[in-house]
Amino acid sequence: MKRLVLALVGLLSWPYRLIPAGLRRRLPFGLMMLESRIGGPHGALGRLFAISDDLELLINERAMAYGAGEHPRHDLTRYHDFFVERIP
Repeated sequence: MKRLVLALVGLLSWPYRLIPAGLRRRLPFGLMMLESRIGGPHGALGRLFAISDDLELLINERAMAYGAGEHPRHDLTRYHDFFVERIP
């Protein structure tokens, strides 16, 4: 199923690339702004946090691809070194 979804995304992405990058960035923001104005703040925050979670999944997936299977934050924050230095 995941392979099918990724193939569909790949197929649909070529016309999307024709849209200027600045507009591609502002369009999702505008949609999220509209989403935030539907109903009261409580419901809007719940929906926006769900969108944030989905965005975080995409960011992590791309980061793992960029880092060839390892998230780049490990190199940037040096997690491993921090703990190794403190474990006797």
